[in-house]
Amino acid sequence: MRSEDQEVLVDELAAEFPIFARSTIARWVAHESAKYEAAGVADGGPLVGRSVRTTLRELSREGVATSRDLPVASSSLRPDEPAGADPHR
Repeated sequence: MRSEDQEVLVDELAAEFPIFARSTIARWVAHESAKYEAAGVADGGPLVGRSVRTTLRELSREGVATSRDLPVASSSLRPDEPAGADPHR
């Protein structure tokens, strides 16, 4: 996916999902684009857009408002553990 197309997609997604930082959306778009390019998909633009948009919608539904709310940020913690605890104990 061309960088100009990525920028357009990032602009669209940032306007549609203002609770996410533009830089975060740009990283997700770049990551997804690289995956499709590595797989040899000629025009992955629509697939990249669909994938990132789906992720943003799912996170929005889950009440994510900040990066601390992202499921991956606390996935290794048990609900009764403080954030600084060693998850491997």
